[in-house]
Amino acid sequence: MSELTTLKGRCMYVWQLKPVLVAEGGIDNFVRKAKRAQFSSVWIKVMEGGSRYKNITDEMESTFRQVVAELGREEIDVWGWHVPYAANLVNAKQEAQLVADIANEFGLAGILMDAEAGNAFFKGDAETASEYAQELQTLLATHSKGLALSSHDIPNNFPTFPFDAFARHATVNAPQVYYGASPSVSNRLDRAIEANSTIEIPFVPVGAGWIGEGGGCESGSACAERALAFMKLVHEHQFQGYSFWHWLGVPAKLWEVFYNEPVSGVTPILYSISSTDKACIPKLIALGSDVNDLAKAQKIAKIAWPPFPHNGCAANLSALLRLSGINIPMILGAGKLAQTIEGRGWARVSVGREQAGDIGVTFDQGLPPGADHIYLVLSVDSQDSDKMRIADNQDKEPHSRYASGHGKTPTKYFLRA
Repeated sequence: MSELTTLKGRCMYVWQLKPVLVAEGGIDNFVRKAKRAQFSSVWIKVMEGGSRYKNITDEMESTFRQVVAELGREEIDVWGWHVPYAANLVNAKQEAQLVADIANEFGLAGILMDAEAGNAFFKGDAETASEYAQELQTLLATHSKGLALSSHDIPNNFPTFPFDAFARHATVNAPQVYYGASPSVSNRLDRAIEANSTIEIPFVPVGAGWIGEGGGCESGSACAERALAFMKLVHEHQFQGYSFWHWLGVPAKLWEVFYNEPVSGVTPILYSISSTDKACIPKLIALGSDVNDLAKAQKIAKIAWPPFPHNGCAANLSALLRLSGINIPMILGAGKLAQTIEGRGWARVSVGREQAGDIGVTFDQGLPPGADHIYLVLSVDSQDSDKMRIADNQDKEPHSRYASGHGKTPTKYFLRA
């Protein structure tokens, strides 16, 4: 079986397709606008409870097929979304079968579960949620289709809703981070990241793309400004994608953002490729020395490596390097990260000559193969060159480490920009 489809890049929710097509002046204009806005996928509602939604019934059936085909020609995927009711086990299994059939019938790339608490949404319990999600995931996987969960961004606010029963069977987590009424975008997104930190699947947040209540923005300008901030934060955290609710509500100013801002790296980007890595070292030291910046890096590391902090030294350092302006990939192995840094022209420095800004690389004394540890040197004790103050995954604050080990793996060498 081939790899399951996933959600990447910039995406957009569509609730009621017919009014959208009317507003855009037809399918051709709709597709051109999606392409110009740089969408990689469009998410269209296909089912409510056990019934097909009006986007795919009656005269809209052939229209929907044409939309899927025309978007596909522009390499834009269509994912269907379903509001599951799953009131009992029989209904749960029936709904899963029906929505999987729809995905196959219309050639959809995957399905999103719009599973939420409330009278108009999910009506079952943890057992029916698990039955529905597990059955749907199994049916979709046989055709290499992905299954995303798009639910509350702070699940703990809904203690009786069986969030985990849905999440454990999803392949993507696309929480609804509706920040319009929040103090700031970062405030809401940080809360969502923390609330979803135990969900070990890709995190693809959904932003507020409309004006109004329920998490929407105050005005078109606010919608555009907050979307820019949201996209910058997504880029900073290295999430593989993001989306917005919803097409028909998007104000003109936000469409201009979609037209003009690149998907990967909103300008001005929070970190950019520097002329030399050496120029980034003062910022790197400052980031590693500040507990708030270190916490930000560790949140990024946990997204890339969910078992963090366990075996997360490379993820931690990768995040710090990226935030400082050294544009490397998120690398999860200490030895591999050391090779990558050295490949950028960093020089090896022998133990005893280390200084602030150097990268410490330890010996390989056990599994997995490669250096046991990698860390950032923040300062060296003026009285004892063996004693350093460092930043790594083993503490939320800068702390001491000895190059010679003192009970930990000794350092083999240092790397210097």
